[in-house]
Amino acid sequence: MIRLRLWQVFGMCMAVVAVIFIGYEVVERVWLADVDPSVLHTLHLVRGLSATLTTAAVTTYVLLCQVDACAPGEAPPPVEGSLKARLQHVRLRTKLVVPTVFLAVLPGLGIGLFTIVQMRAALRSQVLERARFDTSSKATLIQEFIRSAAEDVRFLSQIGEVELFRQDRSQRNRRTIIDEIAHEFEVFSQGRKVYSRVAYIDRTGRELVAVAIENGKPSRVIEGELRALAKQGYVAATLALDPGLVYIASRQVEEKPGGGFNRVIHFASKTSSAGFGRGVVVLTVPASNLLGLIGELAPGTEAWLADQGGTYLAYAGPSEERRQAFSRRREITVFDEFPDSIASRIVAREDRAQPIEAGPALLTFAPLSSAGAVFDHTWFLLVGRPRSPIFTPIRQTTVFLTVVMVMVIVVAAMTGILVAHYITRPVEMLRRATRNIAAGKLSERVSVSTGDEIESLANDFNVMTAKLSEAQERLATWNVKLQQEVDRQTAELRKLQRGLARADRLSLIGQMTASIMHEVGNPLAAIKTKVQVAQDSEDVKARCETLLPEVMSEVDRLADVLRSFSRLAKLRDPRFEKVTLDEVVNGVAVLVRPELKRKGIDLRVDVSPTPPIRGDGDQLRQLLINFVLNAADAQPGGGSIEIAVAEEGNGKNPGSVVIRIADEGTGIAPDKLDRIWDPFFTTKDEGTGLGLAIARRIVDDHDGTVSMFSRPGSGTVVTVKFPGATD
Repeated sequence: MIRLRLWQVFGMCMAVVAVIFIGYEVVERVWLADVDPSVLHTLHLVRGLSATLTTAAVTTYVLLCQVDACAPGEAPPPVEGSLKARLQHVRLRTKLVVPTVFLAVLPGLGIGLFTIVQMRAALRSQVLERARFDTSSKATLIQEFIRSAAEDVRFLSQIGEVELFRQDRSQRNRRTIIDEIAHEFEVFSQGRKVYSRVAYIDRTGRELVAVAIENGKPSRVIEGELRALAKQGYVAATLALDPGLVYIASRQVEEKPGGGFNRVIHFASKTSSAGFGRGVVVLTVPASNLLGLIGELAPGTEAWLADQGGTYLAYAGPSEERRQAFSRRREITVFDEFPDSIASRIVAREDRAQPIEAGPALLTFAPLSSAGAVFDHTWFLLVGRPRSPIFTPIRQTTVFLTVVMVMVIVVAAMTGILVAHYITRPVEMLRRATRNIAAGKLSERVSVSTGDEIESLANDFNVMTAKLSEAQERLATWNVKLQQEVDRQTAELRKLQRGLARADRLSLIGQMTASIMHEVGNPLAAIKTKVQVAQDSEDVKARCETLLPEVMSEVDRLADVLRSFSRLAKLRDPRFEKVTLDEVVNGVAVLVRPELKRKGIDLRVDVSPTPPIRGDGDQLRQLLINFVLNAADAQPGGGSIEIAVAEEGNGKNPGSVVIRIADEGTGIAPDKLDRIWDPFFTTKDEGTGLGLAIARRIVDDHDGTVSMFSRPGSGTVVTVKFPGATD
């Protein structure tokens, strides 16, 4: 059977808990969306307890199934399926951990979940009750204003000038009385910032007197701006009422002086007399001013004033887009703001209905009564609060209690695990050490201080391991020495192979040189002699005065090539002695600086003290002069050459000395850079192409390395590295 670790068992339990919680969540959201909250609280408690019991059962079963296989020679376990028979072959750690964890987790988790569920239910009920109370308080403020506005319009319909105007029909007295009514309206309007207009309308629907109110400051409307309101339904509806009753009309839209539209509410009351003096006194209130009575809203909170059909009369909140929408003529309803399912529930709500959770908002309601007036539509106040700040205390308390519950469970479970660990740790250490020894880790030791037989067994195990380790170390030392000897012999063999290859090349060059010198040298000497004789002959000299010097020049050039080739073949073996490269560089600099100065080239030398190397001073000077002259040839128009000498130690080759020669010449093309070390290859217009081949041979004879980096148009850098004398 596959043995599982504790973290694997924990993962299985978490998977079981996740499946249970997801299943309950699906059931709650799909089939129990509209049930009573108390039922949901009970469901949450059942979910927690069932998850606890299932997890404990799964953990117990999985750990009990961790039975060790029988070792060779041992009797097989009993075939009976009884619990006692299975417990005899369960690991000691499992026997100690399972009961302790079970007894620690089950009571703590059950009590903790019950406490959390009850606490959340109580806090949620308090939060919702506070939200409902706050909405009712705001609605009470609006309702008090409605009562006050109804009393105001009723009072205005009964003032003395209005009564006098009903009785007097003369034109002179009519104008005087209208002025008196306007004066009374202006006196009434002083300081009343909620109202926007007060007017007296005759029975034909035309305004006879009107006073506009802006921020509590009244101003009489001139006669040319008085409005004809016969088509407004609230005028006819008010005339149909008995005197003293107030008609409240909503859904009225008036154009603002600065542009846009404003939704207003009219409070109208009919005068008491009949005949010519019958009319209507109207108080106009912007719906937005009505919402302003509820005071400043909390951050993120929104409020709407709506009628029973869901049509908005006013909006208050942080959304500028919604405020702009209310300045248009088109009516806005709850179906424009919320999904149809939520909007239908908003329209159907009653006074004591539960709040609605609409996404991130919590919606609460409060109806507005008529206060003895006649409404054209019933109103209600809708307040939307952000859920996050409201339920934050619940979440914080839940998290706190959850953390406390988890800590209690973890402490209890860890206590049992530590006890089991203390008892079973020595046995597990011996078992792990035995497996490591079998895998070849002979440095494994077991440190046990229990003072019993297990400690004695661990000490004997360490003695046995020490003896095996000593034997292994002796064998490893012999292998290391053998490998070192093999590496040394291999290095010598490779050195001999390089020497043989170089000797073969030199032998071949020598043979080629001897052959060329014999086959070409003698004819060249004969040609030169005959040309010299011809130059002494006046007849021949007159006819070939320009040709003979060119023939002599070419003969001399071929002779130079043969001599260079001879030098490459006859290069003597170096005479090694301790040489300091900084002295060699300084000597070469003194030698070549006058010639370089004549060519307009500045020579810079950067020499630091370096350790001596094994080398031939003459050949090293020849090497350095060759590189410096090549750098000078690459700068026909003048420039600079820099020679730097420094010690380089990188741990692998300590004490090496590096020479870098850098110029600012024309550089070498990349396709020619790999061929510059070949004999007879040159990038110059004149030359034999043997200088760098000789330089390469000198570097190889000194066990050094040479490399060249060049970029066309930017110059060339030659790097030569020699091992120190102590290497």
